[in-house]
Amino acid sequence: MKASASVPSAVRGYPASQTAPAHSLPGGQVITNIQAVRGIASLMVFLGHGILLHPGMGFDWLAPFMGPIASSGVDVFFVISGFIIATVAMKSGGDTRYSPREIAWNFTVKRLTRIYPVFWIVMALALPLARYVEFSPSWIEHSSNLRQLFLLTHVNSHIMAAWSLGFEVYFYAVVALALLIWPRRVMSVLAIWSAVSIAVILYGTHFGGSWTGAYPVSPMVLEFVFGMLIAWLISKRVFGFAVTSAVLGAICFVVGLEVLRLNTWYSLGPWWRTIYSGVPSAFLIYGIVALEMKRGWKFAPFWSKFGDASYSIYIWHQFLLYSMLTICEKAGILGSVPGPLLLGIWMAIALWVGFLSYRYIEIPVQDALNGRLIRRAA
Repeated sequence: MKASASVPSAVRGYPASQTAPAHSLPGGQVITNIQAVRGIASLMVFLGHGILLHPGMGFDWLAPFMGPIASSGVDVFFVISGFIIATVAMKSGGDTRYSPREIAWNFTVKRLTRIYPVFWIVMALALPLARYVEFSPSWIEHSSNLRQLFLLTHVNSHIMAAWSLGFEVYFYAVVALALLIWPRRVMSVLAIWSAVSIAVILYGTHFGGSWTGAYPVSPMVLEFVFGMLIAWLISKRVFGFAVTSAVLGAICFVVGLEVLRLNTWYSLGPWWRTIYSGVPSAFLIYGIVALEMKRGWKFAPFWSKFGDASYSIYIWHQFLLYSMLTICEKAGILGSVPGPLLLGIWMAIALWVGFLSYRYIEIPVQDALNGRLIRRAA
């Protein structure tokens, strides 16, 4: 989950100082569909976690389907992140006003100011409340709070959805290093990293060492590679087979969801997700972006608004849902109010807080920190 895309901020009522969430190619052409897809992916995760929150809320019949849907939403995020970050890296690396060190620094600052502030705020609330609220099942691994705070672990017992942020931070570190090494040829450096990663992942899979759970050798890293490949193709204006790719991706994505459901998705290894969710996501996202570039087809702006707030929704929703569940349990409300109504209220509140967080925390904090830390060209 990273940088955003859509219409000018002031048009939507956001401060003029905040650059509109937008993805544009090195040539300047703006892409909006990617933000809409991110909004849809965020709703997949949000709805899945809501339905799976607590049995007996009236939606138990949906539970077998919502697990694969929620987990696949993260795979969509990873492909989108690969696309966005590669696009940003190509634009940044081509700016001759900056030195390689300044390019890498500015890239890192923008990434970290988007990830950490909102996450730390929610963690600051979750840590003391963990004595009273069960934010994760007992079987979830409990690593040190310090490792969780800095996203140095693949699990998080306070904000379970934050497991994916460790992968994101690792990917950002790789791209920052590539920009530092050779910004003008950043995609060449990333192509070498991709080739090495694929070789190491395949080696680890074949020999089955326990170290294959680490970020650099997880098959899910390939989903970032898929996104980078899409970014490279779009930057070269390769728009062929847009409709075929979008349709094929959508069909394979639905088939993949059913395969994951039938094989008990939560017990499967990362290769299953990479193949049955990551690959279809790549075809789907390429097709949707190529359709916009080639034919001007775009999602309704409504979906982009969810994409704008997707990160805040992603970080806040589980903390809020588990907190409200605990409050209602202790107050004796759970069971006396119809489950669908109660869950609907909880989810509406969580969604509302996500949008408020984006508007009043995420944007202002990024503006303030980036204004102080970003190095400007002379």
